[in-house]
Amino acid sequence: MAKVTDILNNSNEPVVICDFSPPKGSDPYLQYNAESLDATFLCTAYSPGQSVRVDPAMLAYTIKKLTQKEVIFTLATRDMNKLAIQNHLLGANLLGLENVLIVGGDAFSKSDSTSVKSVKDFTTTQLIAATKSMNLGKDYRGRELLSPTNFCVGATIDLGNNLQKESILTHKKVTAGADFFVTQPIYDTETLERFQDNYSLLNERFTRPFFVGLQIL
Repeated sequence: MAKVTDILNNSNEPVVICDFSPPKGSDPYLQYNAESLDATFLCTAYSPGQSVRVDPAMLAYTIKKLTQKEVIFTLATRDMNKLAIQNHLLGANLLGLENVLIVGGDAFSKSDSTSVKSVKDFTTTQLIAATKSMNLGKDYRGRELLSPTNFCVGATIDLGNNLQKESILTHKKVTAGADFFVTQPIYDTETLERFQDNYSLLNERFTRPFFVGLQIL
């Protein structure tokens, strides 16, 4: 498997990440659907629509095994406590997965909140830092792991939010150790330019690689 940053550093071609929605069960067309996408990486989404779906890490492993395509799995802070999340990351590492995109996960609606609860034991920034610590062989308590993980850690940027606040949050994610970023879909380049202007006000250039999100309408 290849890390996002390694491909970026060694490729002369455009690098493209394509979102891949997990099925709601065993899908006989999974291999065909994955093979039909001409992208550098397939990024398995986290419970799109807040519906019950195949786990993104398990799906990423299966896609890689069936198609040999490079993969990224998404992990949300919303649904697991610190212990469960790091157990999950160790399992993903055991499967040989190297790329993880860390997100918060959308808040549940009022109607859903009566039947399901958010956990959010980590913030996204905290989980980025904790995952990088696992790469150094330490769990969230600071205890030694049997062996370090080997994750390339991605994070998101939501340019639909207040750009000043989003710039500050992005800077925190950079400081925590994020290796690359993916923006939520944008519909004009001016928004991206305004974000970069806001980020420069923090007296630091935004040097991490980032992928601009596009959505087919």
